[in-house]
Amino acid sequence: GAELQRDKGADLQRDLTGLAAIVAGCLVVAVLALSSMSRDEHVLTDQVMPTLSLSGELSAVVLRRHLLLNMHVNSADATTRARYEQDILTQTQKIDTVRGHLAPLLTLPANIEALAQYERLKNDYLTSMQKALSQSNAADRSGASLTLRDMRPIVTEMDTIVAGIVQRANARSAAMGANAEATYRSNLLTLGAIGMFAAITAGASIWFVVAKVFRPLVATTTTTEGLAAGNLELEVRFQERGDEIGTMAKALGVFRDNLRRVRDLEERDRAEQARRLRAADAMASVVSDVGEVVSAAANGDFSARLQIDDADEQMQKLVSGINEINAVVDGATTEFAERLRAIAGGDLTQNVETSYRGRFKDLKDAINE
Repeated sequence: GAELQRDKGADLQRDLTGLAAIVAGCLVVAVLALSSMSRDEHVLTDQVMPTLSLSGELSAVVLRRHLLLNMHVNSADATTRARYEQDILTQTQKIDTVRGHLAPLLTLPANIEALAQYERLKNDYLTSMQKALSQSNAADRSGASLTLRDMRPIVTEMDTIVAGIVQRANARSAAMGANAEATYRSNLLTLGAIGMFAAITAGASIWFVVAKVFRPLVATTTTTEGLAAGNLELEVRFQERGDEIGTMAKALGVFRDNLRRVRDLEERDRAEQARRLRAADAMASVVSDVGEVVSAAANGDFSARLQIDDADEQMQKLVSGINEINAVVDGATTEFAERLRAIAGGDLTQNVETSYRGRFKDLKDAINE
């Protein structure tokens, strides 16, 4: 009887040793898969998401600088042109800063080549920009407008290059998401296999196996199925144990935490895409409104004003500058016209009282004399 008891004990020990070996092997596979997911998470956090953010910022700043250049060409006031030129220089420096931060993040050969092509186009753009500024400062508005028209293909191609970088970054993000999904399913099968082996062994073993192995595995499997159903708020139990069950629970806890991070990254990515879309729509609206106001001013109507509520500080400064120009010109021409009509009617007692600068001051002094 003692010999039979020892044989049964040895069989049980072999069964437990075999189960431990199987569980350990499955856990190694799961941990390796989770390590791969962790690496993908770091790539998403440290490369892909910053690439998307910086690319969107680069595109917005380039468009803002080109809009300022258009305003410079269409401005007749030297002081205003000087202010626009300083803003253009500031935006150019910001573009170089953003590009400097973006370059180290690009690892795909296509994106590296795209940035090199962008750099060549940037040099062409800067040459044309200096030409347009010189023509505008020399009051050669016609020549500056022609230069701006010649620059449109360069701006379009630069924007296309940045859009390509964004598209490839999004594709990479999607591929990592698909890989994470595949890893998740693989780990689910692995954990299911662990549960199956534990259940089979528990059914044939003594109460110790039932109490210490089977029940925790059932609870862990339930948690795994809940995670598979999308419930990432489940508590992963038995992580405090120091045996294989505790190791598996810790791995499942890490797996759940990684799934939460992937979910959060996807939500942030959707929010960032929505923000960029809103910013692009706002920029398009601003460009359209500015074009209408400038067109009205070119036709002699200085009464139009811009009202932009959803714009950054630089754009608000630009809008305020345009409104200020229109207000000054509109007020001056109205007042000068009233005084000239009075003079034409023989009334020489009325003077222009408003304080003006520059050519408007000269005209005021001429009327008052």
